[in-house]
Amino acid sequence: MRGGLRFCHSTDIGRMLIFKVYSAIPFLNELRVITDWTVTETCMNLFMWMKLEDAHHSLYRTRLDMEGRLD
Repeated sequence: MRGGLRFCHSTDIGRMLIFKVYSAIPFLNELRVITDWTVTETCMNLFMWMKLEDAHHSLYRTRLDMEGRLD
């Protein structure tokens, strides 16, 4: 099972562009994170969940950068 955003599972050009648009829209990420945290059974508090999602986004950006350097 994979977590996170569905379009972050690949680094093709279309998904990369969707991610960049998603990241550029103000408060969209925070709204999605709060919604996910609300409906998910977890022992993490909201601050911990936000940090986890921030780490996921940073790792995805790094993956895009590293794969972009290979081309």
